[in-house]
Amino acid sequence: MMHPQWQTLLKHAILGTDQQPYVPPTTEDALTPLCQQLADRPSEAQLLATAALLQVYQQVGKTPSKTEQVPIIACEPELLPVCSPKAIQHLDLILLKTRYWEDLLIEWSDLVYHAHQIVPARYLLALFSILESNVALRQRLPSAIFGKRGAWLSQFNPTWRNVFIPDELNEENWTSALSTGRAKWLEKIRATDPTKVRQLLESTWATESAKEKQLFLPLFRQHLSLDDEAFLMKCQGDRSQLVSLIATQLLGEIESSFSQIILTCIDNYLSFNTKKKLQVTLPETFDNEWKKWGISEKNTPYGMGEKMGWLYHLLTLISPTMLLRHWNINIETLFKAMKQNEFADALYQALEESVIAHQDKAGAIFFIHNSKRNFFGQFTKLADAVNLTDSERETLLLTYLEKQKDKKGLLDQATFLQVADAIKGSFSLSLSRYVLHNLLEEWLKEQTFYYTASILEKAACKLAPETYPEIPAHLHQILVEKMPNISGIELFLKHYESRFHNLQEFTS
Repeated sequence: MMHPQWQTLLKHAILGTDQQPYVPPTTEDALTPLCQQLADRPSEAQLLATAALLQVYQQVGKTPSKTEQVPIIACEPELLPVCSPKAIQHLDLILLKTRYWEDLLIEWSDLVYHAHQIVPARYLLALFSILESNVALRQRLPSAIFGKRGAWLSQFNPTWRNVFIPDELNEENWTSALSTGRAKWLEKIRATDPTKVRQLLESTWATESAKEKQLFLPLFRQHLSLDDEAFLMKCQGDRSQLVSLIATQLLGEIESSFSQIILTCIDNYLSFNTKKKLQVTLPETFDNEWKKWGISEKNTPYGMGEKMGWLYHLLTLISPTMLLRHWNINIETLFKAMKQNEFADALYQALEESVIAHQDKAGAIFFIHNSKRNFFGQFTKLADAVNLTDSERETLLLTYLEKQKDKKGLLDQATFLQVADAIKGSFSLSLSRYVLHNLLEEWLKEQTFYYTASILEKAACKLAPETYPEIPAHLHQILVEKMPNISGIELFLKHYESRFHNLQEFTS
C-alpha cells in the first residue's frame, strides 16, 4: 500500500518548492525522527531526501513473499556394494585424464556394472560434471553404477537426470519424465513388449513435439512388424518432414502396402531379363505423387542426371532386403548385374544409401566385404551407420586382415586409430594378439616419436587386458630400452598393466 505522504511529495514536486516550500511530515511512525533530521537543509533537498526515505521505508516494510517448498526426501539406502579400494585406485588414475582416458573410463564402468557394484558417493559429483559436458560418454556409462545416491542427486540437475532411467517410471507417469529418460524406458519396454510401446505412443502422439517424435520413432526398428503399419502410415503424414521420412523408411522395411507401391514403381524402371542381366529405364517425367514420399524434383545427387536422381531416391525408399526378396535374387547377383550396367556407379550409390537409411546389416556387411580399395573407410562408415556389434565388426576386420599377404594392414597410424575408434569396447583376444605379434614391433621401429607415442597410448586402452602378460619378452625389452626417447611407452605399459590388474580385481 502506498504511503499517504507520497501525494504531498508529488504536489510539491509539480508546483516547485519556491512557490510552496516543502515541510517534512510529522506522522506517528518511524519516519518522523528521520525526517526531523532534514530540517536544516534547503526545501528542495528535504523533498528529495524524504522521497528516498519513503522508498526505503516501504521496501523494508514489505512482508517477504512465501514459496511452497517441496520437502527433500532422504536418499534410500544402497542395495549394491561399493567397488573395492583397488578398483578405486584405478579410477583415480583414469580421472587424471591422460590421452584416451574416456576408453579407460568406459571399460572400468562396465566392469563395475557387471560385478553388480557401485561407485563411491564421493566420486559422483566429479563424474556427473564430466557427463554434463560429454554427451557421447554419457550414453556409454551404465547409470546403475551410480547407485541410489546417484539417482537421488540427479533430481537436482536436469542434465544429470538424462543419465538415468527413473526406477519409478511406469505407464501412468512416463509422460512427465524428460524426453531422453522416456526414450530409454520405451526402448527397454520395446525389447519385450513391442505392442505396449506402440499403444503408449499412440495415446500421446498428438501432443508430442516434433523433436520427441524424431527421438521415439526409430525405436520401432526393434521388433518392427506389420502390426506397426497403421501407426507408421499416420506418422508418414506428420507435419515434420523428418518424422515423415523416418516413418517412410520404416514402412520400407516390412511387407507393408507402401512397400508394395514402391516396389511396383521400381519395377517400371528396373528389371532382370532371362539371363539375369539388369535393364534400366529412366523415368521420363517426375511423378508428383513422389513428393508425398519425400522425393524432391530438383534434389539431384552430385554427378547424376536429373532422371537418374529420381530413380536413386526411389531406390532409397525400400530396404535392400525387401528389394532382393521381391526380385528373388541374392545380393551377389545384384552386385554382379550392377557392375555390367552403364549406370553402375549411381546404382551402387543408391544401394549404399539404402543400406544406411534402413540400417540393413546384411547389406552393410556385404558392402564392407567387397570394399577392396577402401576397406577401412567403408568399414568405419557402414559399421556405425547400421550399428554393427563389436563382434560383427571384428569378424569383418579379421577376415579382411587374414586375406592380406601383408600382415601389417593396421600399421598406419591414422588407419589404426580409425579402426580402434570404430570398435567401441576393448579388442577381442584374437585382434589383440594380432596387434601384439604383427604390429607392436613395427611401431617401435618408427622414427617419428610422436606418431609412436599416440598409437601406443591408444593401443594400451584397446588391447584386451588379459593379453598384457603375453607381450613377448624381447618386445618388452625393446619397450624398456626405448622408454627414454618415446614418452608414450611409459603410458602404454602403465595403462596396459593397470587394466590387467583392474580386470583381476573384478574377476578373481
